[in-house]
Amino acid sequence: MQRLRTILFSVLLALPAASFAGEQDQPLRAQWTALAEQPGSQDWELTLGYPHYQRQIALIVPRTLYRLDVEATGIDGKKVGSEGLLLLGIENRPGTRCEPVLREKWNNFVCLVDANADGNFDHYFLSAGRSTIYQTGKASRLVALKSSVTLTPVDPRTMDTVKLNLNFIGTPGGFLGSAVNRFKICMSVWRPALLASGTWVVSCMPEFRVADSDFPATYNIMGRQITFVTRENKTAKLTVIFPAADVVF
Repeated sequence: MQRLRTILFSVLLALPAASFAGEQDQPLRAQWTALAEQPGSQDWELTLGYPHYQRQIALIVPRTLYRLDVEATGIDGKKVGSEGLLLLGIENRPGTRCEPVLREKWNNFVCLVDANADGNFDHYFLSAGRSTIYQTGKASRLVALKSSVTLTPVDPRTMDTVKLNLNFIGTPGGFLGSAVNRFKICMSVWRPALLASGTWVVSCMPEFRVADSDFPATYNIMGRQITFVTRENKTAKLTVIFPAADVVF
């Protein structure tokens, strides 16, 4: 009998940073969308070795996205963002917007705050994260901007999408030849740079394992129902059912 499992994306979440007092102590939460592409069932084969060891399972974008209309600079002299910087909406904090992707060579995401709910963003803070995309975190100390700025809503699909891939990374072997197959989910992200064009960065979740004795085994990943059917030598055979609608997570 097949066993349905759900792989949580929380492993990729940003870790909280130090927070300031009051309601700002509550964790921030942002939502992303796995885009619907070609709904229906597909049969896949993943074979160890480049380039057949991986297949793309989803393209993801923020649920809401905004563009900075003018350059933003803090009263501390820090250049927070250039005109055109993209920020996503924070679901549980309507007046807060944060960068969706960690900038190259940065350790923190920049977030802008409309502190008095007048539609203008007048403060910023930094939020630490271990992942390269922002899903959750906490705010650090608020810093005022030299001048308030505005943001314009844009279609999230205008952002460079984050690619989510399923990788086949190992076959049975090791101690007593244990029949366990190893897989990883990795995301490929375009990380912008402040003064340059940026670079593609790959980060992966911890591997998960499917024993030969568990075939067929079914997982739900970003709304995709993935069944590991069997393995023949170095090739894993799968059936993937793609949803007809976007999946918000």
